[in-house]
Amino acid sequence: MTDLTFSRFHNALRIMRAIDHSELIKENAWHGLTGAQIEDEWKAFRDHPYRYFVACEDDTAQAIWRIIESRQ
Repeated sequence: MTDLTFSRFHNALRIMRAIDHSELIKENAWHGLTGAQIEDEWKAFRDHPYRYFVACEDDTAQAIWRIIESRQ
């Protein structure tokens, strides 16, 4: 396990703000949701990514984390 440093954490927050809709779809972040539900989730994430990450389902948070880790 890698120690969490300020720079790694700060970079992860920056990455989270830059995640786009297509990446979340590709990571299957909203498995089982369709159409309008996905759009509602996307808007919630887009508008408040940090709040969304803390409150979302574990599977969704894991998908977001995979995106972050792939860019670290």
